[in-house]
Amino acid sequence: MNIKVLKNFDMAFCAPVNKSMVMAVSEKAEEIIPGSTAQSLFIINPETSEKAEVAPEIPKLLIDRISYASNDRDYVVFPTAQPGADDVLNITLYYYGLSDGTLKQLHSFAVDLQDFNKSLFLKVFVLDEENLIIQSETFTEGLIRPAYRLKVFDARSGTVNDIRIKELIDNGISAMFPLADNKCVIKAGRAYFPDREYMLKPADLDREFIFIIPVNQFISELTIDIDNGFSEIVEESSDNTTLPYIKVSGTKLIYAVYYVAEGKEEIIIYDTETGKKTIRINSRLKNINDLWHTFVVDGSPYLVTGSGGAGARVTDLNTQKTFVRLENGDDIPFVYDDLVVMTGKKKKLFRDQDYVAVYKFPEIYNNQIAEIKGVYSGSLVNGDDLIIFIENERGEDNGFSKDQE
Repeated sequence: MNIKVLKNFDMAFCAPVNKSMVMAVSEKAEEIIPGSTAQSLFIINPETSEKAEVAPEIPKLLIDRISYASNDRDYVVFPTAQPGADDVLNITLYYYGLSDGTLKQLHSFAVDLQDFNKSLFLKVFVLDEENLIIQSETFTEGLIRPAYRLKVFDARSGTVNDIRIKELIDNGISAMFPLADNKCVIKAGRAYFPDREYMLKPADLDREFIFIIPVNQFISELTIDIDNGFSEIVEESSDNTTLPYIKVSGTKLIYAVYYVAEGKEEIIIYDTETGKKTIRINSRLKNINDLWHTFVVDGSPYLVTGSGGAGARVTDLNTQKTFVRLENGDDIPFVYDDLVVMTGKKKKLFRDQDYVAVYKFPEIYNNQIAEIKGVYSGSLVNGDDLIIFIENERGEDNGFSKDQE
């Protein structure tokens, strides 16, 4: 696998666009409306490290709330927002074609400016270049759960229709992840976090579902307003469980089922090709957010706990034993296949030096593939490339790209 380092990227979000391009979102200093900073959207060619800002003349908002059903496309979608008269905020969604530079408006709508990002939250889910789901979450004082409204926009006809799928209008879409073969994963419902919700139970909140859907079929059913439900329900919460975490790694879904009353947790690896589930019990949970550091190598699950501090370690969930203890301040924010991205600091004479290292699993600390000076900003895999983003560097420039066979 090729390891590519892209420097001077202080970004909020990055994701693949297709096999040759990736996108990155950076925040700007100015505010377009109170409480919401502007953002810049860049398209990057990892082969050449070239980057181009998409429509820099148009101020952008909410980019990190746009999800795509596919990582093999030739376009991006972004929103802009402008205050209007009578406390109205006008939001416009734009389409930008990568190969020909086409820029066109897709859809415009208005929301209450005073409610925006206070009691009204918006998300956009891009099914393909012509079909978008726009979701609003409205929080009303005194109510535990928000009211969800989902609309599907068809760019070919210019029509906007309400979505009537019960699981979605009752619980909303919290996340969408692309899969191969024109499929995607939808996570419906907000997770319950015992350390964040005061005196609440999962039964009082959204019901949570994890679905796998064929994208084209889903679009067809939405277009003709048919609710056939979902062909493949991977998991569903109960009155005593929540699904606090989900991510996609290749053909595997990694998610958790947390049993609130028992304080017990199952980490589940679901093979999207075979439908097989592998279940492991995590008996060392200190904080439910530990789950963000779950990864799988050769079918075996591992968990990083206590990251970034003294006593951090990697636990083999098959054996429930500590696999390796991390050095003070080290963290593992990203793992793909058998490559482990680690962040840390090295003691220097006058100050600490931030660095990023790549190790070949399982030889953490022993088989180093690459080391880069600088502050880690993010990682992604695009085709055969592991791409590591570095913020403005502190210290000598020694970053490099390296081919790992």
